[in-house]
Amino acid sequence: METMNLEQCFEKKEIKPVLLALARSAAIIREGFLKRGEAGKTGTVNVSGEEQESMDVWADNILEKELFASGSVSLYASEERDEPVEMTGRGFTVVADPLDGSGNIPVNLPVGTIFGIFPGHGVLRRLDEMVAAGYVLFGPLTTMVVSHEGRTDEYVLCDHSFVLKNENLTFPAGKDFVISGSRPNWTPEYYRYVEKCFDSNFKSRNIASMVADFQRALKKGGLYSYPGSREKPQGKIRLLFEAGPLSFVAEGCKGVGHDGHERILDKVVKEVHQCTPVFVGSENLAKMALEAYRNE
Repeated sequence: METMNLEQCFEKKEIKPVLLALARSAAIIREGFLKRGEAGKTGTVNVSGEEQESMDVWADNILEKELFASGSVSLYASEERDEPVEMTGRGFTVVADPLDGSGNIPVNLPVGTIFGIFPGHGVLRRLDEMVAAGYVLFGPLTTMVVSHEGRTDEYVLCDHSFVLKNENLTFPAGKDFVISGSRPNWTPEYYRYVEKCFDSNFKSRNIASMVADFQRALKKGGLYSYPGSREKPQGKIRLLFEAGPLSFVAEGCKGVGHDGHERILDKVVKEVHQCTPVFVGSENLAKMALEAYRNE
């Protein structure tokens, strides 16, 4: 049986030009790692107050250029920009974290690109209006996971083309969990969740990149979490750029995404850089987190 690539898999789909633009961006970014190396800091911070790596800005500019050239994007919103960018295309709005986990670059650990795709024009809306979402992981292999119309597939970059590798991905039951935030600032609810995990003899894992931790959970079974804290009740994960798209992918893989109380995809984006607590991954661990927050 002939192996299919991303373009062939979406041949008759209206969303194809957008996905191909994201795939081209990923190939350019991958090549850029080899040519640019660590690159260093920019001396600037993004709207969330995080110091930007020069690769953050560079990757963001690549996405803007390729999405504009697709002719199918009318609005592009990025974690690295204060406000969305108007484009001349028609059809879709794209949101992205261009280089999630960029702090891993100097120590040569995995990073990735997270994206979500909405129909029409605008970002202040319900997250369940997304029609597709996914991510690119830059690791030993460069892979692209795409969730669309109730299924999630994984592609691997081979000779400048993303080739279908794994179809219909699903979350297995998990025993690995990611702990985030500063322990002195944890809430009692998060303490209960972590204690439940350790009492169940589960293992704590952390790669310091949400997209890489999510990928491990998807393949091995597990749950990524970044809670609200005493100092920041809404946490630090961006609803539009990170929690929303990865929750869309999770549900496409029979997983779960919630904030400790509410389904992530039921949320309405009210501010572009709005944050949220997030628990996303295998159903059994997501249920354990809900029970901890309900004190059950």
